Amino acid sequence: MPECSKAITKLTPEQEAIRANCVHMRNLALPGFRERLAYLWQRVRSRIEGIKKELKMIACRSYPAVGGRVPFDLRMFYFFEISYQAARKYTPQVYTGSMILFRTETHSHDSRLDWPRLAVGGLEIHQIPGEHLEILKES
Repeated sequence: MPECSKAITKLTPEQEAIRANCVHMRNLALPGFRERLAYLWQRVRSRIEGIKKELKMIACRSYPAVGGRVPFDLRMFYFFEISYQAARKYTPQVYTGSMILFRTETHSHDSRLDWPRLAVGGLEIHQIPGEHLEILKES
């Protein structure tokens, strides 16, 4: 069996597939029947959620393609999915001007956003209370 536990920072698609198979095989070898069944049930539920997500995206893309609007019930899902996809593809560029960064108390760290390196004209950081999505809420 291939080595599963080696820490590799950036995996190739082949290495990621080997890692995923190792994890899968390890979970299928759990000692009890109930543990294996629970693992398989979690995998099935995860696949079902993935299929539901894909179907929602097909629906969201279909409406505008035929001149319609995305149904109200799907708009937030569509907005977050498109935003997430765009964020994953985005590579930050150096900005020559100065920046002001409003950082919440509970911020998530994105390793691609090395703010001091990106803001060559200077960086001013302001800590604000709350969480990321609360910034625009009225007090």
